[in-house]
Amino acid sequence: MEIDLSNVALFDRDILEINKPVNFIFGKNGTGKSTLSRLIKEQNPDKDVRIFHGVGLTHCFTFYYLKIPSFHLHF
Repeated sequence: MEIDLSNVALFDRDILEINKPVNFIFGKNGTGKSTLSRLIKEQNPDKDVRIFHGVGLTHCFTFYYLKIPSFHLHF
């Protein structure tokens, strides 16, 4: 499956190819987790995208469970 990133300046590529059945996205604030999950939902409404928020002892985090193929983000 390919995700079109061409309209988002945040990413360093125009297409993201995903090829694993289950993926997890995590990272610091402002790295594009929400943007990427929104694009996946918009472009592939049949995929299961779940978002979890939490607070640890020293960090807040958002955790995305994407039941779609995997990829690596380079920031």
